[in-house]
Amino acid sequence: CITPEVSKEFTILLPDWIKVVAAKDTLSLQILEQDIDKGEASSIILAMETVNSLLVVDDLAARKVAKKLGVSYTGTLGLLLSAKLHGVIPALKPIFHKIASTNFRISEKLLRDILDIAQE
Repeated sequence: CITPEVSKEFTILLPDWIKVVAAKDTLSLQILEQDIDKGEASSIILAMETVNSLLVVDDLAARKVAKKLGVSYTGTLGLLLSAKLHGVIPALKPIFHKIASTNFRISEKLLRDILDIAQE
């Protein structure tokens, strides 16, 4: 699930399987918003409110906040690597080529390390 703050960032209609759920702890949300983006802040609060959640976040500042708060997290690349290792997707390289055409930044070393782990 994603928060309403995150859903507003999409310019396309989201698939039905993505649920939009608002974080309940608005006070903590306001506190986090002083240091990080609303989308990341709301996602961290929602993850704290949801049992056995795994937060997907790439922003470094938000990852640091999540870590301090004890929230389990991964990034987009970690999620893709897990999908590859579990047979959900057949290959990472085609996806990484598509990502390269966006504003998503990946260091060459990290990219090589992930492809090595995925045996690509």
